[in-house]
Amino acid sequence: MNTQKRFSRRLVSSLFLFFFCAFGAAAQNTSWYSSLVESPNITVGDAAYLVLVAANLIGDDSGEDRATQVLVDSGWIAKNRVGTDRIKLSEFSYLIMKAFGRDGGAMYSIAPGSRYALRELSWRGIIKGDADPDSTVKGDQAIRILTRSLEMWGN
Repeated sequence: MNTQKRFSRRLVSSLFLFFFCAFGAAAQNTSWYSSLVESPNITVGDAAYLVLVAANLIGDDSGEDRATQVLVDSGWIAKNRVGTDRIKLSEFSYLIMKAFGRDGGAMYSIAPGSRYALRELSWRGIIKGDADPDSTVKGDQAIRILTRSLEMWGN
């Protein structure tokens, strides 16, 4: 089982690096990627930077502070959230939906928000396993979700 877990981590890391190289983020600091993958709880700033760069909404030289400000300015996250706060799974789901301009199902269309974004990504199989909206997002989990989103929708 331990070997399978290591293989899974390597596979996820490889897919992540492939997609980021393909979408222009190759210039990012590889140590940032490594620390993100190992992070037990990513921050709003980490998530904002990761997703917005992948969606080509900011340049890879923008940084986490600029990425967080883009989220606040766009209304995709509450104004009282700061870049160092841990991001919830529901917030991360909403960020994915908004950054890639995805329409959701009936409930997301009626009341777009983090709750229905999480349900949409779970229903589509992008988020697997525990889908507790208040849970924090692990680094490798964020990369898996982003990778599945890019596989399903492209950029």
